[in-house]
Amino acid sequence: MDQSSPPSDDGDIFVIEVDGKATPTATEAELNKRRGKRHKKPHACGWARHRGQAKRTCRGKKKRRKPGDKSKNGRSITLVVMYTLKPGDDGRLHGPINKRVWGSYAPRKVMLAWAREQATQRGFPPGTEKRIHIVVDGETCLYDGLSTFFPQATFA
Repeated sequence: MDQSSPPSDDGDIFVIEVDGKATPTATEAELNKRRGKRHKKPHACGWARHRGQAKRTCRGKKKRRKPGDKSKNGRSITLVVMYTLKPGDDGRLHGPINKRVWGSYAPRKVMLAWAREQATQRGFPPGTEKRIHIVVDGETCLYDGLSTFFPQATFA
């Protein structure tokens, strides 16, 4: 991706969409353990408030996790989508133009720095007067990171 040349017929408005997801990486043995038969309800009285205590006492002690063992076994992946929009003769924005999608298990800071490099290569350097729009969900680390790399951008 870094070696590709910037497109020559790019639009005037740059749009960046960033999102993070956790991809499941559970082993087959862990999945089989989760898919086992359900135990009968151990509490005799039927009260929901006694369910947790009875659940903890009937199955015995839980095995202690080793360093690096997580309950969900997911790895975080960051997806960056960038494209431009071009105003048409009809007054509407047309696009996406030259859309690129990139995903990596790299740390989010690395991915956001990559997005900044790509924007600079495509003619949207820091301090530009051109419009840059960034679309993120409510994740604060993405917003904070992107606002430092793109201080003039508008967020949605």
